[in-house]
Amino acid sequence: MLVYEIIVLTVVFLTSIGLGMHVGLANLFRAFQDWDALLLVLFGQYLIMPLLTWVAIHMVGGEPQTDMSIAIVLLGPGSEAAAAGVFLARANLPLAVISLVLTNIIGPVLGPELIDLIVQPEPAMSGPVLTAFSDILSIFFLALLAPLAIGMTVRQLARAPQANFETPFRVFIWLMLALTVIYAALMQAFEPPGVEAAYAFHELAGIVVVTILAYILVFGIGTLVGIRAENAIAAAFIVSLQPVAVSLYVSNNLTDAWPKLTELAIGYAMVLPFMIAACIFVIQRRLPFVRRR
Repeated sequence: MLVYEIIVLTVVFLTSIGLGMHVGLANLFRAFQDWDALLLVLFGQYLIMPLLTWVAIHMVGGEPQTDMSIAIVLLGPGSEAAAAGVFLARANLPLAVISLVLTNIIGPVLGPELIDLIVQPEPAMSGPVLTAFSDILSIFFLALLAPLAIGMTVRQLARAPQANFETPFRVFIWLMLALTVIYAALMQAFEPPGVEAAYAFHELAGIVVVTILAYILVFGIGTLVGIRAENAIAAAFIVSLQPVAVSLYVSNNLTDAWPKLTELAIGYAMVLPFMIAACIFVIQRRLPFVRRR
């Protein structure tokens, strides 16, 4: 478990430094001018995602632990992986970083409340789980802010063109996405027997469908209300792609075994890089329904 925590926090730290090196403080302030896109992120994160999660629970859930597991995987705040996807898609990265920070500020407070409202579990079950969820979100928020500040400071001190950092960071992101699949596959191969028995294809499929629908809905709503495509793409990434490491941390920090949550988190980690790659492929191909500025 210690090795896993070190690996995850190291990846989050390095990714956040890279994001900070590509935004700059001035660009972050300018991103606040896109207030309509920020409202779209909040609308998607705290209305669209909870509604889709409620539908998923009623379609593929049924047992209290399964329902809680689905909600924890789907109702995390924006993730570094989502912001990295925005960078790879050449969308509005400063807006994505602001959205990432904003949702991670609100997440530890509002996230557990949404899970409790949607699932309505027994207090004996929800108490430890939601406490762990809130505490871990707070830890990840601190792990996000400090390296972002470091990255922006490095960029300012280096006084090098942003393009100098772009290619190495792009290679790093693709490498991390590939290693995520490999690492999740290894976790799947060597997981305890209780976790293997908890594998449920239908629950994972429901989570993937919710992710895809959330991306389409957020991007579609943004396009309909006149938000620029690069901003709508950034909002769709932040809302739809969840921080899978949070789910695994919650599972590993619970006193009682939660094999269903562990299995769903591992499965989501395996498919997340492919969903990011698919979104980028669609955007770069510039299909008719993806209009760029």
